[in-house]
Amino acid sequence: MNTPGTIRKVLKRRDIPLSWQVDLPDDPEAPVEVMITPLAGHTTDRSPKRFLGAGKGLFSSAAEIDAYIRRSRDAWEE
Repeated sequence: MNTPGTIRKVLKRRDIPLSWQVDLPDDPEAPVEVMITPLAGHTTDRSPKRFLGAGKGLFSSAAEIDAYIRRSRDAWEE
């Protein structure tokens, strides 16, 4: 039974991350059903508004932010 937000998918055993491979068939082609359920309290909000305030405290001033952006931009131009 799927609960809201649960993702259910069938993958081949070879496509499962090693850390998840517990009691799986030896055959790398064997189908494995995977269910992922988000933790309670986590939203699925995909709005860009979720980024507002996320970086609070990373920079001490607007000048520091500007310098960081300039360095990043200049690195792409090299």
